[in-house]
Amino acid sequence: MIYCSEQYAQLHHFENYICLNGDHGQFCFTILEGEAISLPRSPVGGIQFTGYKENDFIADWASVERRLADHGAQEVLVTIAPNFYDFSIPKDWLVNFGYRIQTEEISHFIPLFGTLESKIHPMENRILQKNRSLSLANEGSDTLEEVHEFISKCRKSKELTINIDQNTLRQSFKTFPDQYQFFTARLDGELISAVIMVEVNDKVAYYFLPATDHEFKQMSPMVHLIRYIYTYYQNKGFKLIDLGISSENGQPQSSLITFKERMGGIKSSRYTFWKELITS
Repeated sequence: MIYCSEQYAQLHHFENYICLNGDHGQFCFTILEGEAISLPRSPVGGIQFTGYKENDFIADWASVERRLADHGAQEVLVTIAPNFYDFSIPKDWLVNFGYRIQTEEISHFIPLFGTLESKIHPMENRILQKNRSLSLANEGSDTLEEVHEFISKCRKSKELTINIDQNTLRQSFKTFPDQYQFFTARLDGELISAVIMVEVNDKVAYYFLPATDHEFKQMSPMVHLIRYIYTYYQNKGFKLIDLGISSENGQPQSSLITFKERMGGIKSSRYTFWKELITS
């Protein structure tokens, strides 16, 4: 998983980065002002658990807490991957360890079996029969500046900011040339919709920073683009697309939730936990 890699930590300039290896997994943190965070800017946190039993986790996590305390951590903030990831852990395991849920965010995923048309709402199926003049593509890093500026403009129109600057995105493509992909929809050469896809591992592709020009919203280019992405990753042997969380500053975005579910998204949750470490 790229988020538990040293290269990812260097890319995002994590301070006091520490990656702890246990018998049944890898546990990555950055420690800021006494708080161990796993991990900032990672959509799936920094835990890659490879065990199967709660006792395996208990043994590893007890060691993790001791080692974090040795590095000056007084609190721990942990985001765990939604349960459709095979390296996720059940939320009860952390609750049993004395952690409390700080946030629960709605997440969705699309399993890559069968056709997308068999999963989506009839209205979206009708949309796919229209606007066939759109040009859909997996584009190279030479379009990075154009795509980044386009996504920034689209988010600014909604009073949102893009959470990765152009230089960091460029370095992401250089560091992980096979894991970051641009997908675009163009009309007569004009960029009207775009998505950055991040290949978390060889099974899951993460839908990162989708954007559509408001002037072309009625054409629903993202519906076409998701079908293109679905087919692309299905042909590569991936198991699912992580559509990400549907909230902004902790507040659910009802329209986004509706769109993802109409596109065949299955609802899940992403949890973030907090605990104060008691040290002797």
